[in-house]
Amino acid sequence: MIRKLTDFISLETEGRKFKEYCDNDIEIDDNTIKFFIKSKPNLQQKDFVKIDDLYVDFTCQRNPFRKERIRRMRTIAEHFNGLKVKRAQIAKIDGDDRLYIWDAMGRTIIANCLGFEYIPADICHFRDKNEMREFFLDQDTLDEKIHNWERHEIILKFKKEECPRRFIRFYNQAIDIQNTINECGLSIWTGKRKQDQMSVEKCWGYIKKCITNADISGNKGYNAGERNSYFLKSAIKILQKNFSTEKEIEGQLLEALVSFIHNEVEINGTDIRSGVKKINFIINTNKYATQKKFKEAIGLENVANNEIIKTGVERLTKLFAETRRKNLHEWNNLNLMAA
Repeated sequence: MIRKLTDFISLETEGRKFKEYCDNDIEIDDNTIKFFIKSKPNLQQKDFVKIDDLYVDFTCQRNPFRKERIRRMRTIAEHFNGLKVKRAQIAKIDGDDRLYIWDAMGRTIIANCLGFEYIPADICHFRDKNEMREFFLDQDTLDEKIHNWERHEIILKFKKEECPRRFIRFYNQAIDIQNTINECGLSIWTGKRKQDQMSVEKCWGYIKKCITNADISGNKGYNAGERNSYFLKSAIKILQKNFSTEKEIEGQLLEALVSFIHNEVEINGTDIRSGVKKINFIINTNKYATQKKFKEAIGLENVANNEIIKTGVERLTKLFAETRRKNLHEWNNLNLMAA
């Protein structure tokens, strides 16, 4: 998707909020190019580009208005300093007259929202968007890395045959993760989830581990990019079935459930459907409502030595208790209304 940068800022709800924040809370004495030249006298008029001329291709960029990035942008805006503003990196692509910003989009948005019309920039030449996407993913600065879900979304924009060799491992891994997300009807981002969806925004590392770690994943013998991940999908469906009111999936809870299913199938010799049925029964039965009884029912003898599983069990037990209380409260209300 290609958008003009200034249009993107004005159309996005978070963009309008950030602009309003800059207008009302931050004062800048000078928002002309002199602001930058005063700090860096070597800059000349030719070193600047007009912000209104810039475009964004979101197959090669991440969304700048994620919650954690907005917090960072606010801090930069509050201490906006010409000495600290590095040149924006602008792409000129063969056969395309538009100028695409591919690095320093956050700083450029800040400058625009503070009233600047121009930003210092370098214009780089790329053969095509694949090359621009590759350079963007290669960024590895001390202050900000392209990783987790942001890298996941961008790397999937490559066609497999066009993906650079050094990214193939990440590409295949992303395919496995995305297949799981699609099959289970999950949303990557909490802010974009539908009402009946659960988000995995905060557990990228756990989902990756539950797919790639052969000791718990059940994916032995499968090639990367073709992993079925039955254990992970089953664990997600258990959460969806029993705790559908939760907005986000918790990583430790997810890994604990995958470990439970692995334990049933690989150690106790139960088939996966029976293993999942047993866990659902334990969760929904008053007999196992305490953590001690829950652990005994699941049969994980090593739970005390595994902090992740231990935390997952504790959280699962707490969730179960909260859900039971909520359901009981609703049931009591219905009985009162009927009376």
